Amino acid sequence: MINITRKIPSFPRSLETPSGKQFKVVHIDGEKVLVETGRTPTTLRIPGSALEEAPRFLRGKGWVRIGAVHELSSETSLDSFLKRFSHGTSLASYVASLLELAGIAEIDRTRPAKIRLVASY
Repeated sequence: MINITRKIPSFPRSLETPSGKQFKVVHIDGEKVLVETGRTPTTLRIPGSALEEAPRFLRGKGWVRIGAVHELSSETSLDSFLKRFSHGTSLASYVASLLELAGIAEIDRTRPAKIRLVASY
């Protein structure tokens, strides 16, 4: 276990998704990260297990698309992997930004945005 929530610096902290949308980390513990999104703040819960499993999903894949793949394709995305943790809510852009902040992954923000693990992971 990497304990990614321990690698995320203090909060509240404003961050950007790969597409440039602002969000704020308002709570972190070993079980979850809470982020506020939008002009009328909506709180999203990111399970700690989603953050812990994401690097395992990314390992050995090189660059992986972050967002949903809407066309017919055999390409997998971080979004499709994370759906099992969120009951359909798209968490991928927030998880990607948190993994980058923790120094575990890097993001290519050109469209379509992609993520990969840094060499040490």
